[in-house]
Amino acid sequence: QTKPLTVCSGGGTSYFNPTVGFLDNTRIYNTALTGADIQAIYDSESTSSPGLFGHWKFDGNANDSSGYNAHGTFTTPVYAAGPVGQAADRETGGGIVIPDTGGVLNKASTKFTMAAWFYRSSTPVMDGDEFILQRHATGGLEYRIILGPAGGIYPTIVHSGGSASRGTGTNLRDAWHHVASTWDGTTGTMRTYIDGAFVGQQVGATGSLAGTSNNLYLGSLGANGGNIFHGKIDDVRLYNTVLTDAEVAQLVSSKAEPDLVLRLDFEGNGNDSSANGKHAVPYNTPTYTAGVHGQATQLSGTAHFEISDPIGGILDVDPGPYTITAWIKQLSDNTSGYTSWVVNRQQEFGFPEVYGLGVTGPTRLPAQSLAASTENDGRLIDSTGRITNGQWVFAASVVSNGTITLWKKLGTGGTLTAAASSPYSGPFESDGDAVYIGAQKDGSPPGVG
Repeated sequence: QTKPLTVCSGGGTSYFNPTVGFLDNTRIYNTALTGADIQAIYDSESTSSPGLFGHWKFDGNANDSSGYNAHGTFTTPVYAAGPVGQAADRETGGGIVIPDTGGVLNKASTKFTMAAWFYRSSTPVMDGDEFILQRHATGGLEYRIILGPAGGIYPTIVHSGGSASRGTGTNLRDAWHHVASTWDGTTGTMRTYIDGAFVGQQVGATGSLAGTSNNLYLGSLGANGGNIFHGKIDDVRLYNTVLTDAEVAQLVSSKAEPDLVLRLDFEGNGNDSSANGKHAVPYNTPTYTAGVHGQATQLSGTAHFEISDPIGGILDVDPGPYTITAWIKQLSDNTSGYTSWVVNRQQEFGFPEVYGLGVTGPTRLPAQSLAASTENDGRLIDSTGRITNGQWVFAASVVSNGTITLWKKLGTGGTLTAAASSPYSGPFESDGDAVYIGAQKDGSPPGVG
């Protein structure tokens, strides 16, 4: 039996207690994260990566998640499982073009890092260089990463003082690999990394990137589509800084979160960028705008998302341990009466909640406060202060070992605090549970929510 998970309510069917505002970076884990774990999530999401000016995740589209909105087009798009959510399949899909919208691709001058995940099988046989990414400047190449016929990787930069190239001839086909190259124009140093490990450097002439209005092409050489990369590409990043060894290694190590069962980043869609592919289906046209990190979804009280999940499925994390995290920005007070759910899963007959995270209404005092819920024992309400409309708040609910704990932080930057904690006992229903996020199921008895 399959039940829907709903992300912020409204209506393909009828739901109570809708969220009116913004939602960003929503996660569910099937483990109890520590305070340090939650702080790390908050820190990584509350500030953009320093120097990041292009980030293409390919989780169902070619949108830029850096915040600079250099969204690309993917002709005849095909997506496949990647090391970080979905990946662009250039073997069966068409060309990927990133236009230089407002000069955003010219943000690097003397400091530069380019990075990407790639997969290329040994078939079809390569008959020449295949381009993972490239951009031309007037009079010549500006930067590129190519896979050679023998499977070696060769990043290259052409700058005002000459060129720099440092690759490896090691055959990197038939598995996912990560490549990153940094270049410091003030010292002429180019360093290359494979799977987070430093493989070598070249020290040459100093200089700067020329700058151009030309497009960035992913998976081919320019608009003519030559030198097509017959494989998959994921998580392409451009920085106007020189990443350190540790920062490059972090790009690789951060891809795998084995206990993460759902991650919705809302980068132009409701796709799940965990390894589980539990994509949220939009209803009533949710919109997207600038969020805490990249884009967020804006919900009017009718727009919402739904995710189907079977009983005992990957999202059936009760009775715990589990953790839910989300960024919320309400535009107005919750006047629904009970709790305006951001994340919510309920039993078949609508009560009590199996798990939930939301904002209280006027009948759940103190009103306009974060609330977390687990089965049978109802909800835990934060009494340390109401949420301010128009301000982002980071919230996390952790259920483990007979205790439910609510964490929160208003705004970005600083240290999280455990706002409230309470024991719980169960019993827990394993049959007939339905999943809702941001809504209460229509038909629940009065007083439930």
